[in-house]
Amino acid sequence: MVVLVDVKNCVAEVGKIREELIGIKRDIESLANGKDDQKKEKDETTRRFWSFGPKHWPPPLSTSVGGIRRIYGFQVHSPLTAFDGK
Repeated sequence: MVVLVDVKNCVAEVGKIREELIGIKRDIESLANGKDDQKKEKDETTRRFWSFGPKHWPPPLSTSVGGIRRIYGFQVHSPLTAFDGK
């Protein structure tokens, strides 16, 4: 059996395949880095939200609750003053 092979073309094809694999490897690495960057950005956003939010929520929240109580006439009684003891 005689096999005729063009070695020069085979080496060129192997080189092309190797370059494509290197490009694919770089794409995978950039996707992995992008995923890490996205996670860091999400963590930073969450951190900023919680550093701003809870400290500044009580005044508007209490004002809103107080306004709703006033509009609808809700009264809050202490358990000790709710009954006259009778």
